[in-house]
Amino acid sequence: MPWVLAVRADDPLARRPYVDVGADLRDVRLIRLPPNSASAAHLDAACAELGVRLTHDTSVADWDTALLLAELGVGRAVLPALPGLPVPGRDGDLRLIPLPALRPLPVGWAVRRWDALSPPDRAFADLVESRRRAAGGPAARGTRAARAASSGRSPRSPPRTRGCRSA
Repeated sequence: MPWVLAVRADDPLARRPYVDVGADLRDVRLIRLPPNSASAAHLDAACAELGVRLTHDTSVADWDTALLLAELGVGRAVLPALPGLPVPGRDGDLRLIPLPALRPLPVGWAVRRWDALSPPDRAFADLVESRRRAAGGPAARGTRAARAASSGRSPRSPPRTRGCRSA
């Protein structure tokens, strides 16, 4: 998933189409992602590749809290562009500005039953799969898209049931 900078709508960076990590975030104090998380480690490594070390004065336990604090004006936060996040330039107090120079956060998932996924979980899986295909990769083995392709169905088609009767 690509990285974005979450800022209040009245922040000077909010009007930009993207933010240059090296030039624009070098001396900015940010809201830190969970320090022991894989996403924080990946972000630190992606910044190190660019010769940038981000500084933090606030730490949170999850992405939602980072978004809330950025929206309240406590600070700015770098986080992955998660499905369902607000679109930059829309109404509201929060803006998400792309950070295209940062290497995207790799993500994946495992699921036993697609029909047991909640709508947000399905949206996440669909996003990951669409990005995989857009990057030229095949559908992941065992994914709904791969199973649908092998069965001739659309990935969005409801699952077929065999041998089930309703009471």
